[in-house]
Amino acid sequence: MLIVGRLVTGFGAGASSAVVPVYLNEISPARMRGAIGVVHQISFTTGIFIAQIAGLLLSEPPYWRVVLAIPCVFCLIQLAILPFGVQSPKV
Repeated sequence: MLIVGRLVTGFGAGASSAVVPVYLNEISPARMRGAIGVVHQISFTTGIFIAQIAGLLLSEPPYWRVVLAIPCVFCLIQLAILPFGVQSPKV
């Protein structure tokens, strides 16, 4: 189960690292496109850093399940925000 979860998470992370910058550049104003593209990459690497710290701090036997459940919280937040997103790219 852990291997399947890691595989699905890896595909999701790979797809998001390719699709999200394109989407952000399409919906952002022309004067802010570069900055918004950089913010995505900084956010991605900050998330990896926080995950590494959480893995180090919560690696003891009773807490490792919490580390595996943290992505579920972010998925729920994204599902709650999804209806407020832009529906189509600008023309």
